[in-house]
Amino acid sequence: MYNFVVAVEDNPWLAKLDIDKVNKSLAERRTRHSEAVESGKFWNMAKEEREQVSPEVRQVAWQDMRSAVKDAFTSMNAELTPVNAFQAEEFRSLNITRRDPMFVTLALLLELESFPTMRSLEDHSKELDQDSLLKKAQWLWPGMPPKEVEDAIARIRDVKQPSNRAFDSAEDLHQLRAKRLKTQEMSAQTDNK
Repeated sequence: MYNFVVAVEDNPWLAKLDIDKVNKSLAERRTRHSEAVESGKFWNMAKEEREQVSPEVRQVAWQDMRSAVKDAFTSMNAELTPVNAFQAEEFRSLNITRRDPMFVTLALLLELESFPTMRSLEDHSKELDQDSLLKKAQWLWPGMPPKEVEDAIARIRDVKQPSNRAFDSAEDLHQLRAKRLKTQEMSAQTDNK
């Protein structure tokens, strides 16, 4: 699953995006794929042609922050907690009993929520050394079993750094949001003088 977080302020075209039209197009692509596979035509196509008809995305949906956090958090449940009926049916048919943990997505969403405005996020981002952060941040890899994820969390929990908010409590993030809002308000007052 891929999750994209975008700022509507920077992407005005999003307000006009017709989600129903996008999902209808995705359904039509799945139909073309099924027909090509059933007829045997799919297997004779060149790789580029197969890629054009193969479905990669099932559905596009807007989610509020609360729902997105809940879906990411429940991915770590011991028992399967599907995000929708399609996932429940697919996982049942494939005998999949757990979702891949979406811990990084959860941490990102919680971090984003700690920025009261786009400006505070932009100001914070300007201060970061991207290369250094990437080297410190990569500790979770696709396909890691739950036990390895738990072990990785245990190893880094005590090495909490300001640039890694993944293990901050809700209270910590709330205080951080308040601090960032105050900083932005002070900056705005300085700009107006």
